[in-house]
Amino acid sequence: VAYLGAAASGERYAELDSDWTARVGDTLASRCDSAFVGYGINDILVYTAAQNSTAFIERWHFLKTKGIGRIYQATILPRTNAAGTVVDGDPTQRNAFNAWLRDGAPGYWQAIYSRWQARPTGSMAADTYRIGGSDPVGGLHPLDGVLDVHAVAADTSDANLWKPGWTSDGVHPNATGHA
Repeated sequence: VAYLGAAASGERYAELDSDWTARVGDTLASRCDSAFVGYGINDILVYTAAQNSTAFIERWHFLKTKGIGRIYQATILPRTNAAGTVVDGDPTQRNAFNAWLRDGAPGYWQAIYSRWQARPTGSMAADTYRIGGSDPVGGLHPLDGVLDVHAVAADTSDANLWKPGWTSDGVHPNATGHA
């Protein structure tokens, strides 16, 4: 199994486009059949859930245009103190973004701009497509699946916190969290 790590520490997903050629390049990307996208924790600190939904659906489409066949997005993990016991900041936007992902990342093909655009969670508009759906002009929804890592790593008594002992810095899973 080939593995390509394309992200940089502290990076936001919006920076991927500008760094694509230097870091990954189209030739190397053509050898990847799947992408696991773990971006989000840094993005949600700067942008709202709605802004991230639109940015992410555009980036997934960007990856598809580079020849990557399957794209999977991870939900965003809790952000806490190092012990994982106190929430760092307001989790409202993270929770809203994760809810949007769990709803199938609803979106629609914006033909005038030739791009995918996000729709709000729960949208029932006729031209709304979710994972697995296909717009007649825009093609398949650019996301192939959601890996709900938040559901696994979050404390069952408070989903805004880590499970006890699963983080050492409040942002990333530790060895226990990775197991």
